[in-house]
This record gives sequence, C-alpha cells and structure tokens, in this order.
Amino acid sequence: MPVVAFLRRGGFGNLEAALRDGLKQGGFVEGQNVRIEFLYSDNDSGRLQQIVAERCSRHSGADREGAAARANGRALPDTS
Repeated sequence: MPVVAFLRRGGFGNLEAALRDGLKQGGFVEGQNVRIEFLYSDNDSGRLQQIVAERCSRHSGADREGAAARANGRALPDTS
C-alpha cells in the first residue's frame, strides 16, 4: 500500500482533515488504498531532519530524493 507522509515543523491543526479530504477527492482512501502519516517536529529543525532521515532509510533512491526535496520546500523532479 502506498504511503503519503506529511512533514511539518509545527502541528497540523485543521490541515489534517483538509489533506485527507483532498486525497479522498483524488480517489485515495486512508486504509483502503493509501496509508497517511502525519509527522511533525515540534518546531525543532534538527528533529525534522531526523524524521526525514528515518523515513528515507525505509525507501528507495527515488523516494529519498523526493522526501529530501519536500523537506527542503523544493519542487519535486518530474519522473514521468
């Protein structure tokens, strides 16, 4: 099952429901065809880097590049 992980320095507040709704509109239903993870670092940039490193250690090279790009607020490369 694919995993969508959202990383933020602070909490998600109302964003969590909005992100789930947006994914659902795109045909992704949590627990049915996608796993959603909300990860935050309590405004600690060092912790954010640690979270990214932990997540990246579980995925292939392309996934690591994407996670690193997202963590740094950069656009993802087009791999299609």
